[in-house]
Amino acid sequence: MAADPLPANDDAPHSPSLFDRAVAAARRPERAHTAASTPRRRASTAIDGPTLMTVIAILAAPLATWGGAAWLAASARADGRVAETRAAPVVAVRDARTAALDTLSRAWSQPSLGTTIESVARVLPPEASLARAERDTGGRLTLDVLTPDPDRLIAALRRDATLGSLRPTAQTAVDGRMQVTLETAR
Repeated sequence: MAADPLPANDDAPHSPSLFDRAVAAARRPERAHTAASTPRRRASTAIDGPTLMTVIAILAAPLATWGGAAWLAASARADGRVAETRAAPVVAVRDARTAALDTLSRAWSQPSLGTTIESVARVLPPEASLARAERDTGGRLTLDVLTPDPDRLIAALRRDATLGSLRPTAQTAVDGRMQVTLETAR
């Protein structure tokens, strides 16, 4: 049994598809023109209103979408720049406050420089003397100690739990003794 080419709805009008019409137009023989006949004019295609509107809509939709997206992106960038300039003073104040709070918290969490100097004085060998003690805003401690034996000084400082983090960073000869610079790790 052969398949029925008509749709199940027999009442529907049957018209050839666009593909069928294109194939039929391609198979039509061209009419031969004689020299006496009128010059061949180019066939003009009439585009009716709905077809023209459809073509315009097909072409305009992506262009309108792209244009709208570009406009929205430019508007968002401009709004971002305005918000950034308005918020800059507030952000600067917040950053300065945060930095000040960090400095204060480091200062309060570490022992004072006087307490540190007392700890150093307790563990220094008798022949050593403290030349300089400094603590920067980051909390890093730097000590300059004059001693005839740097190894004995370093061993004495390592025995104390609070000064065990001091590391020698420089040694220079000063008046027959060695000046040892000690710093805490960063």
